[in-house]
Amino acid sequence: MLCRSAAETRAQIAAQVRLSPFRRSARLARGGSREPITETPRRQCPFCNGDAVKEAAPQSMVNGTIKSLYRCRVCDVPFLWVRSLVQTPRP
Repeated sequence: MLCRSAAETRAQIAAQVRLSPFRRSARLARGGSREPITETPRRQCPFCNGDAVKEAAPQSMVNGTIKSLYRCRVCDVPFLWVRSLVQTPRP
């Protein structure tokens, strides 16, 4: 009975979040239901193709690739600029 009540409450809240832009933005501000960040091999916004971008976080290295979080200055959307780590040959 308690589990059914909790499931019904979660379903009601989910429906309210989908219908209300205010509740959705509040949920996103808290860090919930974030959509995955788009990765691109170019230092250019993948949404508007704009070159006006700024770095939004420090770089990280994951499995031989460098990932840098950028944000477009035009459409204000975050994206990851991903490039492979260049290794210099040893003599």
